[in-house]
Amino acid sequence: MYCLLVMKAGGDMKKRSADILLDLLETRKKICFDKLSEQYQVSERTLRKDIKEINDFLETIGQCDLQIDVNGKITLDKTADCQVIRDELYKIDLYMYRMMQAERCIYIIVLLATQIGYMTMEKIAEELFVSRLTVINDIELVKQQLKDFDIETKTKSSKGIFIQYKEENLRLLLISLFHKIITNVRNKGIFQQIILRKLNEKYPLPQFVKYIQQFEINNDLLLNETVFYQNALYLSVAFNRMATGKYIISKQEHVENGDNYAEDLLNFISFQIGVGINENEKLFYKQYIMRNHLDAITKKGKDAELSSIIIYFLSKIGNEIDIPFQEDRLLLQSLLQHIKSVIGQDEFYIDIDEEEAPSEYQEIFGAVRKHVYILERYLNESLTDNMMKAIVIHICASLIRSRADIEKLSVLIACPGSVATGKLLEAQVKNYFDFNIVGVVPVRRVYDEVETKGNIVDFVISTVAIENLTCPILMVNPVLEINDLNAIQKQAFILGRLISRNNGGTVQNESQTKLKKMLTANHIVISNEMLSYEEGIRLVGSILGKEYYTVSYIDKMLENVKKYGPYIILSPGVALAHASAENGVHKEGLSLLVSKKGIVFDGDVKVYLLFCFCTRGDETYLELFHEIMDLGRSERVEKVIQKHDCEGVYKELITGT
Repeated sequence: MYCLLVMKAGGDMKKRSADILLDLLETRKKICFDKLSEQYQVSERTLRKDIKEINDFLETIGQCDLQIDVNGKITLDKTADCQVIRDELYKIDLYMYRMMQAERCIYIIVLLATQIGYMTMEKIAEELFVSRLTVINDIELVKQQLKDFDIETKTKSSKGIFIQYKEENLRLLLISLFHKIITNVRNKGIFQQIILRKLNEKYPLPQFVKYIQQFEINNDLLLNETVFYQNALYLSVAFNRMATGKYIISKQEHVENGDNYAEDLLNFISFQIGVGINENEKLFYKQYIMRNHLDAITKKGKDAELSSIIIYFLSKIGNEIDIPFQEDRLLLQSLLQHIKSVIGQDEFYIDIDEEEAPSEYQEIFGAVRKHVYILERYLNESLTDNMMKAIVIHICASLIRSRADIEKLSVLIACPGSVATGKLLEAQVKNYFDFNIVGVVPVRRVYDEVETKGNIVDFVISTVAIENLTCPILMVNPVLEINDLNAIQKQAFILGRLISRNNGGTVQNESQTKLKKMLTANHIVISNEMLSYEEGIRLVGSILGKEYYTVSYIDKMLENVKKYGPYIILSPGVALAHASAENGVHKEGLSLLVSKKGIVFDGDVKVYLLFCFCTRGDETYLELFHEIMDLGRSERVEKVIQKHDCEGVYKELITGT
């Protein structure tokens, strides 16, 4: 109805006019003609035409015209209902929003991709509300873009235009276009919403983000950010095409060395949404992964190894400033995720305002620089100053967190009008941080949300700039990059509240402990001799036997200690020997060697309880790590070594009797 009213008024809404109105809504301040003229590189006369377009729109929705004072400053009328204006503005259609040529070309490609048969120039012009001549000019650019993806255009004067393509080529084109649409937020989301409404996809992109996250957990895998979101984009396009019957039918080449997660992931999502796949789909997906180098995945089975290295590293940092950072479960989780994310990536920039940092910042940074060799030796990679600064931010956050019993940060996520983009950003934030997400809202609603919920919004994460809010605003890319993750972590530690990735910090009751579930009295051995760490590891490793792992697993545990030092010592008197799953693990298991006279590591460091742990990659190993660490922080070690039989040791560990 509004569109018809505007047509009667003889006006439309150009992109520039829409942007000006959105700026007025977001800033709620007067805007000078001179500033707008400089910003858009147009004359005052042109701007006055834009103001008329805006006023025509405002009249159709029952709102007063913009006000212009004697100094040439523009502002909304005092009686304006900003919420109504925002809501109606984001319902804008193609008649009211005059697209730029690049936007029209994308829209035409989407139109042709979803059209069966020929489409006349008149029909395209009618849908875009432009002239036939404009469409003819746009089609020439469209043809070039299609040609780049080996898609042929067919035209007939009496029928119009249609595209002839292989399904796989069209998908690659759509993926390229959708990437631009998702990541380009300069248009404040209006064009993005127009395209999303046109596509009317059955399965939105955030749905695939959640599926891939679940697949990672189920299969003990980790995909870095680039690999993760390129997969999500491909799968979103592919399954929405298949849902309409558009399958890859041309025979695909077999992939000899395709990454083994490709077919499993495709099958997993196929099962989740109930859309079948054929052999050609599987082969092309494997090719896509190989050609785009999306095979950079990490087995989570190695997380236990890396976690031990991080605990050892944190214990060294803690010893320097007399703070047990290794005991902070949230810090361990966040550092584990952070380190896995940055390894192998290009340099990134991060800056720290030392006035905002804890007083111990310089001391922590010095300790990190001194002991970073522990991480570098394991990762086989040198860490730059910026990587070390990022680690310091995580540790400072832990320090601040330890000083008070405080709640999670409450965060509002803002996006330029598109629910899909906001949900995509929300899924990423949840994947890395344990924030309380109070809402995902369009930028147009942020001001009102903060004003009405200001008591619970600590800061806003947005994909576009927002001014004049009472809380901090952090601008990030729609697909988070490492700089964005570090900026969020930095903002959180500046605010001095709880941060980190998922889980952690909760004390389990006795019936739920991982130690009780995994350890049995049959897998405990007591020694009355003093042992070297080599003797101890071989002895504790022999308890479980071939049913749990091969001999090479024991060799690898020894090799790791010789290479990385006594990193398996989790707390005073207690150590946990282990290696990665790829070294011959058959199933999860836990054994214990109790040495009454001690097991000696380099530097005459002794432990009295030496556990041996093997896992296929289940993340619950972190629970076990912390339970075993807790033993060394209590009097339990002394009580355990006083027991004379394995049953007594078991009861002391499990029940404390």
